[in-house]
Amino acid sequence: MRLRDVEDVSKLTPAMQQYANLKKNNESSLLFFRMGDFYELFFDDAIITAKELNITLTKRGKILNESIPMCGIPFHAANNYVPKLVKKGFEIAICEQTSSPEEMSLKGIKGPLTREVTRIITPGTLIEENHLESEQYNFLGCIFIDKLNFSISWLDVSTGSFTSNTFKYKTEQELSYKIENVLNKISISELLVSDKEIRSLEYLKVKIKKISDIYFTFNENVKRLKDHFGDKNFNKKIEKIQIIACGVLLYYLRHTFKQDLPQLKDIKTEQDIPFLEIDKSTMSSLEIICTINGEKNNSLLNVINKTLTASGSRLIKERLLAPSNNKDEIIRRQKIAEFLYINKTFKEKIKNYLNKINDFERSLSRISLNTINAKELLVLAENLKTTLDIKSEIYNFKNCDRFIKFLSEKIKINEDLIFEILKAIKKSVLHENKDNDFINRGYSNELDKVKDIQNSSGDKIIEFQLKYITLTKINSLKIKYNKVLGYHIEIRTNHLDKINLFDQFIHRQTTAQTVRYTTKELLDLEIKINQANKLINELEIDFYLILKKRILEEKQNIFQMSDFIAQLDIANMTADQKLFNNYNIPKIIDGRKLFIKKGRHPVVEETLPLVSDYTPNDCQLDDGNIWLITGPNMAGKSTFLRQNAIIIILAQTGLFVPAEKAEIGLVDKIFSRVGASDNLSQGQSTFMVEMMETASILNRATEKSFIIFDEVGRGTSTYDGLAIAWAILEYLLEKLKAKVLFATHYHELTSFNKKSRQIKNYKMEIKEWNNEIIFLYKILQGEANKSYGLEVAKLAGLPDDLILKANEILNSFEEKKYSKDLKDSNSANKEKNEVLLESYINNLDLNKMTPLNALETLFDIQKLSKSKINNKC
Repeated sequence: MRLRDVEDVSKLTPAMQQYANLKKNNESSLLFFRMGDFYELFFDDAIITAKELNITLTKRGKILNESIPMCGIPFHAANNYVPKLVKKGFEIAICEQTSSPEEMSLKGIKGPLTREVTRIITPGTLIEENHLESEQYNFLGCIFIDKLNFSISWLDVSTGSFTSNTFKYKTEQELSYKIENVLNKISISELLVSDKEIRSLEYLKVKIKKISDIYFTFNENVKRLKDHFGDKNFNKKIEKIQIIACGVLLYYLRHTFKQDLPQLKDIKTEQDIPFLEIDKSTMSSLEIICTINGEKNNSLLNVINKTLTASGSRLIKERLLAPSNNKDEIIRRQKIAEFLYINKTFKEKIKNYLNKINDFERSLSRISLNTINAKELLVLAENLKTTLDIKSEIYNFKNCDRFIKFLSEKIKINEDLIFEILKAIKKSVLHENKDNDFINRGYSNELDKVKDIQNSSGDKIIEFQLKYITLTKINSLKIKYNKVLGYHIEIRTNHLDKINLFDQFIHRQTTAQTVRYTTKELLDLEIKINQANKLINELEIDFYLILKKRILEEKQNIFQMSDFIAQLDIANMTADQKLFNNYNIPKIIDGRKLFIKKGRHPVVEETLPLVSDYTPNDCQLDDGNIWLITGPNMAGKSTFLRQNAIIIILAQTGLFVPAEKAEIGLVDKIFSRVGASDNLSQGQSTFMVEMMETASILNRATEKSFIIFDEVGRGTSTYDGLAIAWAILEYLLEKLKAKVLFATHYHELTSFNKKSRQIKNYKMEIKEWNNEIIFLYKILQGEANKSYGLEVAKLAGLPDDLILKANEILNSFEEKKYSKDLKDSNSANKEKNEVLLESYINNLDLNKMTPLNALETLFDIQKLSKSKINNKC
């Protein structure tokens, strides 16, 4: 039975009518309908939820002679189930009871308890502690595309982070490329898009949430921003399309959180923040955040990240995704880490403090919700106190680094408020997280007096119990409490004749084994206890709300303190890498030089039993230099290429690097064309993917870029591949003049260094011994004299007879057995090729060519031209 099959909702029970009406307003969400101590789901939602959570699907009532599907979960266990559903892409509408039976009775209202949706939980609006991964942000994004311009804004409700950027392009191709790579850098969990957007964004592999286009108007969104931030000059600070994207995010937060919105930082715009660009393909190839297989282990982030705090962990990931391109900023980060490295005793003190820090940035966001959360308030206060202790250590340290001092001087907060919270909230809430009885004795005289009444009532009940036992001579008589009867006297049924002798006992309830009574004085005491409990609860909530209001007024200061902790944490981590991992401080220089002495790959090095097992290598590239690297597979070419790209990324992130020495001129973009993969879902072969990535690099790289190519052209025939690789080398030399490491199996390319001094030949050192090869993983100047393909095949375990046969075939090729046939063929086609070449060039329509078409055409011309030259020889 499905809800849409119910044509007349009035035939449902009143509670089910209420459910149906709420579901109608939240059609895209699974409706968690509060019924007492359970969240219950009905109809379609029950069928889906029971299947996804693997819980029992049962029935509740009937409509049209069919049973209504139903499932439920205990409300106190919801936090265990909700994340599972959200991770699968579902939205959860939390529907709470907003009135009690007593309140309904007092108002004379009949029917089901009033209920309303108090929160909609979506992948981008998670804020609860056990719903999130502490080491990474959980971004909600909004993209607004206007012709060939677009703005993307994103925020994390759990940390308050709020950022916006805008981009302008001339072609649809460039627009799509940028959208994909910006979203890859941000790692958005949920993306808001206008329902009128005609472009399909499904390829982005994020959860797309379509929002009605009526919310994407400029005037309405300016008003939203001004109402929320109180700033009257938004339209002067950021562009119109940014205002729309930011405003829609605020609309969605109001829609999902319903009441109090999470605390947000002021909007940060990225246009003026220079950073090193790393596109999606390069990020994947270098395995920066995760491996090619999608695993976090053995990624660069996984190996590098030794931060101690959640905010530090999030910041290091953010920095690796967008390394700085600002020399002063990089040096600032280095200086803080270097100071900690030099002052080891001071560093250990700071490290001990950092170990005490919890994720107080997210505590602040959770406090802002419309719930009582004494635990998070205490966690926040304790962490702010620890941060102030760190500031005090910095202040008292003689000759402290100016960059650390400048960072710590930004910390400003009401210290009296922190100590008041520490005085007010019981430590026990850290383990119990209660929404009552959380205020310490001694904080309020008024509260203490009421609690005294509450505490003395326990003694009074014991007094009454002894009194009634003496009076009735029933030794087993007990005064008990339950939610239905309140305080009551309980005796066994076999003592009825004794208690009936006294008129003061008022009968309340009879069960199979017991009879329950009350008395006037017990009723009076219960009223006093209930009044005391109510007053205690009201006073504690009042105190909490006052403290909450005051701490939220400090939100910008708290955000500043969290950023201070994150930066200090990364600096401590960086200092430790120099202490324990032999990392060193790279020198950031003007110009385009790259010099790395004894560089190492941080991830490969981590997997070796001993650090000394790794063979370091040098790399030196000046303006427009290309290193052409030859050598067999498994000799270490790809590792060498990647390690130099990674060292540049680490350096511009402001970290120390795995090298004895490094001098690095700022790089604007890093590109990597390494490895082979199909994109079968889009009908693209390995070679097509390779060519598309190569074209993207050639179109977007500048003279300040760093590029690594590994075996370009291997996905097609030998001569086609060689021609492509040859033409790419020429293009890199003559047009781009970027710093390039170019690994290849085409030994013919090594003759390039005779044409240009910019190309230098290097090879991976190999040692031959007893008809076997030993990889030394050392790069040397020169060129490999052969590919060692058969030797590698032998190492891989191919059968011996197969290796022998392959060796015979290789010898026949090398003796040029077929050279005569080839020469005759070339001679016969001489005239034909000349005509083809001339006709081909004359028929080209240059105005309609894309960059990729141009590259392919160049390869075709070169093939025809070479054929013509060879025929003349």
